[in-house]
Amino acid sequence: MAQELALGHLKVVDLTGFIAGPYCTKLLADMGANVIKVEKPMEGDVTRDWGPFLGDIPGKERSGLFWYLNTNKRSIALDLKKGADLAVLKKLISQSDVVVENFSPGVMSSLGLGYESLKGANPSLVMTSISDFGQDGPYRDYRATDIVANAITGLMSISGMYDREPLKRGLHQAAFRAGQYAAVATLAGVFATQATGQGQHIDVSSMECLVTGFIHQLMPYVYAGEITRRAPKSGLSFGGHVQPIETSDGYAIPGTGTGATWQDLGRLLEEPALLDPEFSTPAGREAHGQQIDAILARNFKKQRRYELVRTAQEKRFHFAVVQSIKDLLECPHLNERGYFVEIDHPLARAVKLPGAPFKMSRTPYNIRRHAPDLGEHSSEVRAEVENWSGRRPTPSRSETQQASHRLPLHGVRVLEPAAAVAGPAAGKLLALLGAEVIKIESLVRPCNLRGAGRGPDPGREPAQQYWNESGSHNDVNLGKRNITLDFRTDEGKEAFKELVSISDVVLENFTPRVMKGFGLGYDDLVKIKPDLIMLSVTGYGHTGTYRDYATMGMGIEVATGCAWVTGYLGGPPARGGMPLPDDITAVHALFATLAALSYRNVTGKGQWIDASMYEAGHFVAEAIMDYVLNGREGERLGNRDRNLVPQGCYRCLGDDQWVTLSISSDAEWKVLCNLIGRKDMAADPGLQTKEQRWQRHDEIDRYIAEWTQKRDKVQAMHELQQNGIAAGAVLNNKDVLLNAHLRSRDYFAQVVHKNPHLGKKVYPGLPYMFDGARLPNPIPAAELGEDNWPVLKDLLGMNQDTVREWEKRDIIGTIPLGARKAKPREVTPMNLLVERGVLRGYDTDFDAILESGKSYG
Repeated sequence: MAQELALGHLKVVDLTGFIAGPYCTKLLADMGANVIKVEKPMEGDVTRDWGPFLGDIPGKERSGLFWYLNTNKRSIALDLKKGADLAVLKKLISQSDVVVENFSPGVMSSLGLGYESLKGANPSLVMTSISDFGQDGPYRDYRATDIVANAITGLMSISGMYDREPLKRGLHQAAFRAGQYAAVATLAGVFATQATGQGQHIDVSSMECLVTGFIHQLMPYVYAGEITRRAPKSGLSFGGHVQPIETSDGYAIPGTGTGATWQDLGRLLEEPALLDPEFSTPAGREAHGQQIDAILARNFKKQRRYELVRTAQEKRFHFAVVQSIKDLLECPHLNERGYFVEIDHPLARAVKLPGAPFKMSRTPYNIRRHAPDLGEHSSEVRAEVENWSGRRPTPSRSETQQASHRLPLHGVRVLEPAAAVAGPAAGKLLALLGAEVIKIESLVRPCNLRGAGRGPDPGREPAQQYWNESGSHNDVNLGKRNITLDFRTDEGKEAFKELVSISDVVLENFTPRVMKGFGLGYDDLVKIKPDLIMLSVTGYGHTGTYRDYATMGMGIEVATGCAWVTGYLGGPPARGGMPLPDDITAVHALFATLAALSYRNVTGKGQWIDASMYEAGHFVAEAIMDYVLNGREGERLGNRDRNLVPQGCYRCLGDDQWVTLSISSDAEWKVLCNLIGRKDMAADPGLQTKEQRWQRHDEIDRYIAEWTQKRDKVQAMHELQQNGIAAGAVLNNKDVLLNAHLRSRDYFAQVVHKNPHLGKKVYPGLPYMFDGARLPNPIPAAELGEDNWPVLKDLLGMNQDTVREWEKRDIIGTIPLGARKAKPREVTPMNLLVERGVLRGYDTDFDAILESGKSYG
């Protein structure tokens, strides 16, 4: 029986190269879309020349990165400067559903392939344009590499050590992130087109893709004026700044977990010193971070990493092993879940590739074909183009008018019994695309983000309802309604089942045993709603050796190999300043949900999605391919890149001010030398190739730094970019919120809360536009239980006496049980946080600054 394919009804033209575009089209292809990759004759996709190469022998057909990114695609070689080949491409596009391209802005139009031209022959065409900074704005024609993206979006400002230069994340994780968002935007565009018949031009900005996941650092400024920075001098073995701690055989990180106390941690590790009363509060641990670091370092050094984590997990502590790339490939859990996929390749039999970022019960992510040789399918595709006899629908005038008013997921209802970040972030993205998302919490254990953050800064009016005033919670729950239900009661469970019967999607992120324990697992709910789509987001998935392990984004970051490839040159593994796996998982989970909805629209069949953060929350495929092809375990290069030489982060005028740059060709190297006044280096016979420059990187860095130290970071960025060199100032969270480019593109969502203590706030928006316009600003996150009455009375038809009875019994309500006897939270004064290096600084007039209309950069 043939495998069912979720996106088998889509035909996609892939005009992309490098990572972001090919990853977008890989996701589409691996879910069944017919993807035709268009490449330049003789040259092909740039990743064909990047490697890692099989046996370290370069060759267009030997790149492991290309093999991974281009599974299930066919390749046609076309020279778009030749009229005959351009005509073939235009015909192919007229016969297709989707085009994905990542040329520099303006190039498609110069070739006669602008969206306005293409939609004349194919009015229902969806075209996704991926670029570094978007199709308009002050930075439109600037260039970005991964280090530039990390710098200009704020991630580097919080990554690395207090007394060193900011640190980029290893490999090319920013490019992968842009690709996954582009895939989501593409499917959203397909949804809108299927509903209206009217095509869409989607503008995806790689810069915005990274900023969208920066919530934990943007919200501290939006809500309290905190200006964040890199890790403090101490306190690196616990809390949000936790870094890998060396064990007797590697590295691991600790984590207390839900419900566990610091005293419990001391007893677990058999460390009486940790039971000191001075360490019992968050403020106390901040003040005594150096002593705690020393205690944990001494303790961990005596432990074996896997045994330590296994013992801690049995007690529900969120410990995690820092895994190498070799560890990943040998992981019993991943192998039990069948994560790695073997494919036969003409040059190497049974090559292992990273597999699906999620599991789907009816339409699995399916790698059916190895990546194509350059132009391998040229004759086949040309024949298909010439012999095509289908027709594309022409939208009516009423459909065209409707298209401008209808959000892509209008009419889709989602139930979200989920907490923390990964699940709710996926729900937020569904809500912003037009779905009706009803978040469900309980008064016994509301979402843990409701208590996140430091609360209002000293001098402001104290929070009256802290559970409704958390910036992180209000961000990941934008656009949603909110009800409370106690699933421990029969009434709560029955009300949920009634809601399931009139909904399309259930999104939950409890540990595997919870929903089944309530009798609300997929097998239970599908009996109520046969075409239900259920998305379950967990740390390690619903099957496998580690299925019951508890975790958060920090643990997944180290378990997946992300920390193994991140760190200063020659130094130990390192975490970035903010855990991205939650948000990466959310976007992959959203893509799977959109694919499932698309399949249901065609077939009427629902399914269950098992989204494991361990499998979905990382981008280390290139390191995995290097190990598979060459046996290397991955390396930590700091801010360097073997294909971009030189590349680095350089000090500028002022305190802790930096700029990044990358050189991608010998010609750019000469431009840089002339710009910084070192024509002697341009002529040096020992610096003519990137391999030569790599050997003398330290020397080159010193000369670049001599130039940058005389300039403001933004001035240096503009000067470099205007000379054709990819460069980015290292912005902090305040800088990002005021960034001139983001503001010119109307990126940030403006939201007015009904709570006067909050008032108007800005939040990260969606990193894509449809037909040049942002989607409408979302409604603010609903307060706890705000929609109990309208949902229970209007949707379920309950009478008001029953609703009131439920309120008395705390089945529903608006105040968490824990808040009714809560003690005032201990808040460390801002000036003390600055003194300890936790914050760079703070503004007391931050609301006025954000409202001022002034921009930076």
